[in-house]
Amino acid sequence: MARLERLRAEWARFEKEDQPLFARWMAHQFGELLTQLREGEQAVREKMNLIEEVELFVLMGYARNHRAAYKMAMERRAAPPDESGNGDADWREEEPDPFEGFTGAGLHGEDEELLFNEYLEIHMDLFAEDISKAEYKRLFAKFKKEVLGQTPPPPPKKGGKQTAVPKAVKAESPGVSRLKDIYRQLVRRLHPDARTDAKDGVGALWHEVQEAYAKGDLERLERLFALSEVTAGGVTGTSLSQMGAALQELRRSIQAMLRSLSGAKKDIAWKFSEAPDHSALKVRMDRDLRTERARQLSVLAEMDDTLASWEPKERRPKPKSRSR
Repeated sequence: MARLERLRAEWARFEKEDQPLFARWMAHQFGELLTQLREGEQAVREKMNLIEEVELFVLMGYARNHRAAYKMAMERRAAPPDESGNGDADWREEEPDPFEGFTGAGLHGEDEELLFNEYLEIHMDLFAEDISKAEYKRLFAKFKKEVLGQTPPPPPKKGGKQTAVPKAVKAESPGVSRLKDIYRQLVRRLHPDARTDAKDGVGALWHEVQEAYAKGDLERLERLFALSEVTAGGVTGTSLSQMGAALQELRRSIQAMLRSLSGAKKDIAWKFSEAPDHSALKVRMDRDLRTERARQLSVLAEMDDTLASWEPKERRPKPKSRSR
């Protein structure tokens, strides 16, 4: 536990001290050069998009050569935007909507659901497994009403005599019941609003509990519960199985933290807040940034040469013949 706390303290220092301080130092020392690099990246992206568009026009046969394709691309950019949102209609053939005029008559049960799943993919670019059950149910009801034209049953009248229909109660499995029981105990013990001491370790444990419960990971939740038992009361009164589970969870947390720190130590901002002198780092960063800027300017020059070769050449006026 002490080792894990030390590792978490290192990570907190890197996130809360090293990275923000390094970012402010970079902006102060190389603000103008960083601005040039950002603007250069934007220029490279714009020119690259234009070059790729010209190449695509030639490849698809929209133009006979690069010069004609370049003219088409520039005219397309100069044209005012289409308010209807169909600006690309001239460049591709519009596919018919398979659901246009569809009534859904005669569909029932699984057929409706299969059709709805297809509708999600075609019109909403979604898959059923990517959305929650509540959202799936809401969209399915909307689909049946607006696409299939089905009218939902009217709500029962107030004051009318209704026949109570007993609902089948699905018994929870022992695993689900155990999962919820452990989660409730951990919430009472670790919830930030219920604690007066704000420790990073407790906060990290709280987030791990939420993650384990969201995934339905009962085994990990039990290990986290055992770890919270050991953290709260020490080893006195703790069973051997609880101590073993807590030790297993501690080792897992330490390995995860070591992986995170391994990547952080490769970051140039690592331990920046503890370094007394940044003069050597300043020389290194100045050299690297200027090298990157020179490479960027070289790429832009090559792109400009390519685009210039596609521009229409100006025709020289013919010399006037002398009158005799």
